[in-house]
Amino acid sequence: MRISRCSAEARMTGVIVTLIAVSVVLCSSGCGSPDMVAPDPAVSCAGIAQLSLPDTQITKAEFVPANSTPSTTYPNLPDLPENCLIQGTVNTRIGVPAPPMDQFGNLTGGSGNPNYGIQFELRMPTTTWNGDFFFTGGSGNDGVVAEAVGQTLGGGTAFLPALYRGFAVITQNSGHTADAGSDQNDGFGYDPQARYDYGYQQTGTLTPIAKSIVKSYFGTSPVHSYYIGCSNGGREAMVASQRWGNMFDGIVAGDPGFRLPHAAIAEAWDTQQFAKAALAVGTTLDPNGNPVLIPGASESDLALVGQLVLQACDTLDGLQDNMIFNMAACKKAFDPASLSTLQCPGTKTPTCLLPEQISAIQKVFAGPVDSQENPLYSDWPYDVDISDVYWRMWTVGYISTPNNVVTINYAANDTQGAQSAMYLFSTPPNPSLSMFTTPMDDFNSEINATDPTFTQSATTYMEATSTNLDTFRANNGKIIFYHGESDPVFSMYDTVKYYDNLTSRYGKDTGSFARLFLIPGMNHCEYGSYALDSFDPLTAIVNWVEGGVTPDSMIAGTSPNNTAQPPGRTRPLCPYPKFAQYTGAPAGSEDATSFTCVAPSD
Repeated sequence: MRISRCSAEARMTGVIVTLIAVSVVLCSSGCGSPDMVAPDPAVSCAGIAQLSLPDTQITKAEFVPANSTPSTTYPNLPDLPENCLIQGTVNTRIGVPAPPMDQFGNLTGGSGNPNYGIQFELRMPTTTWNGDFFFTGGSGNDGVVAEAVGQTLGGGTAFLPALYRGFAVITQNSGHTADAGSDQNDGFGYDPQARYDYGYQQTGTLTPIAKSIVKSYFGTSPVHSYYIGCSNGGREAMVASQRWGNMFDGIVAGDPGFRLPHAAIAEAWDTQQFAKAALAVGTTLDPNGNPVLIPGASESDLALVGQLVLQACDTLDGLQDNMIFNMAACKKAFDPASLSTLQCPGTKTPTCLLPEQISAIQKVFAGPVDSQENPLYSDWPYDVDISDVYWRMWTVGYISTPNNVVTINYAANDTQGAQSAMYLFSTPPNPSLSMFTTPMDDFNSEINATDPTFTQSATTYMEATSTNLDTFRANNGKIIFYHGESDPVFSMYDTVKYYDNLTSRYGKDTGSFARLFLIPGMNHCEYGSYALDSFDPLTAIVNWVEGGVTPDSMIAGTSPNNTAQPPGRTRPLCPYPKFAQYTGAPAGSEDATSFTCVAPSD
């Protein structure tokens, strides 16, 4: 069933006529169904501001005519569809001021911003509503209310965002702000409530309010509700499945940072290993006196490693195409010790690696350990796209030349990652932590600590490791996970381990409500020169929830990010543990129909 509201607001002022039709067909005057009665009277868009909503301030309730407003997120698409735009804040309060800081997390002085609240934007398409609700996951450390269009996942813009498809879409900032002039990232970690809103409470707090607004406007509740996000948004999606399982029918969790505090330890581990490599090669110092990491693992250095991996693994799926689909077999076929074949016989050249570089890469991909050699996060898959700029921007940084000016872009691990480690994942916030020198044991203690002020540790309020999805399953919920194999932020292997744990709990029934798709070559949520990162999990989850069509594959194609791929190449993405095997079909090696999903051999 689909329920659509005719737009009287485009033609009338004052009294708003509620017209409901069972259809997605756009209706004109006189539409409606005598067999349907709206549960509550619908109100005008402007009338939303007068609703009595718990702890909620509506700051904007504005009708947006069709063909009047370009999308700031997708400027190449047509103007936004006609919609009712609602902006507001839930739980406005004065809290602990968030002190200003520089990009490395050094406190810069000043009183900081003590104003908190979960700010949101909700857009409801007036003539094309499909009856569904779409909650958009955040990114990074949140703090930004994005345009509520329901961003597509993966790279490129081959698939329309959710608002254009008829969903009512909400975005939110998780209770703190990163807007220019009022920046709280990441000093909001000094406020316990801000931590918990960021970690999990924003979804449980905001979803009932948003659905109440939708019901008031359309005169009926959403038929189905979806939560879709990648990165921290993927973590938030997993939180929704575990804590708020009765609120959503379909969830997509992409490259999820569901163990984000532990992944932050991996960021510090990587920094310390690559710092040793950079010093061996020769490097400069950053403003804090720490080595610039870029020379420790340059693009050409990492390309040597990627090509070595391809030599061992490319044809394991039946075709040599610079892509690795049979990752299970690759893990057995590629021996990290083979990096020794790349060692320079003497001085460093672009075609070889120093022993310190080899050691750093091996330790990074093996994952962080404490002083007793106990693992603290996860190992990582070796893949071809580790030389891509979107891998290096996180781990070592990169050089750019805007306006012919050479600019050092420091590793995001040591800017955004450092701020997170110091202020969000340490109890209490600890500005003295160093990504370059603090021992791993200390980081591990920090993420598990509590005190009388911060009664929940970072692992408690941030991590989404529970495999208890009983409430979600009882609600007939479906969830799709996906993860890029070349993701440098959150390890694909960690997501695989979670899915394996889920399978241990639910057995052969797991695939009936949860499926995992691995994306060869893809970096963090998108990009990768050798990746096919254009795919459509929104259609897949809707078809599963509303049509009962289990996603046995998703077709992935090229996007503008795939600089090393033949244009038009397509491949099936297969549900783990299956992978795409080349069959040699007449369609040829560039067409998805020439591949079939098969299980790996033992």
